[in-house]
Amino acid sequence: MYDISAHAIRHHGSIEVTILGLLPSSCHQAVIADIYPGGHIVYIKDPGVAQVFIEETLRPGTMLCAMVLVPWAGTVTIIDDFHDKVSIYVNRQKQLDVTVKEKSKGKFIVLQLTGGIIPNGGYSIVPANTIYPAIYTKVYGPASYAKCDEWVKQHSEFSILDGLALGFGVANEANEKEEVSGGGSEAPRGLAGLLKTGGANNPRAL
Repeated sequence: MYDISAHAIRHHGSIEVTILGLLPSSCHQAVIADIYPGGHIVYIKDPGVAQVFIEETLRPGTMLCAMVLVPWAGTVTIIDDFHDKVSIYVNRQKQLDVTVKEKSKGKFIVLQLTGGIIPNGGYSIVPANTIYPAIYTKVYGPASYAKCDEWVKQHSEFSILDGLALGFGVANEANEKEEVSGGGSEAPRGLAGLLKTGGANNPRAL
């Protein structure tokens, strides 16, 4: 898997972890196979971090593969109120660590899909310093999660791709003033359809 990115947000004792990456070809698939704590893995000594384990494999029975990078996304909730970091593993190889952010304390922004195949796509609420691809446009924030959530409820009939972190593009500074901006030709319309390649572990669909 290439260009792996992730973020983790804690709310009421649970960490929601969202991971995004690119599969090497159309014949590859990936699933979130295990988590710690709360999964099948048991340690004699706590490793000091929460963990997410992804398994990437070739689809059985496939013969012809499109040799293109295929977007994949997965999200999982870990019941954990004490670890401050989450380690992401792919096929048992550690890829990155992400810091857990508190939903009640952090600043967030609202992104809209304004590029792609779906005009005026749905919204995503992500941490204010999230790096995101050019098919997204920031339309609100930075602000509290509650204010971002209220803004989305007032402006969208779509459900939210909550907490999706995308690993390309422009980073927003958390100390920006709260603001509203319009969409633009550089942002998304329609990544949601591509993200469905991730299977049952995808973030909540638009």
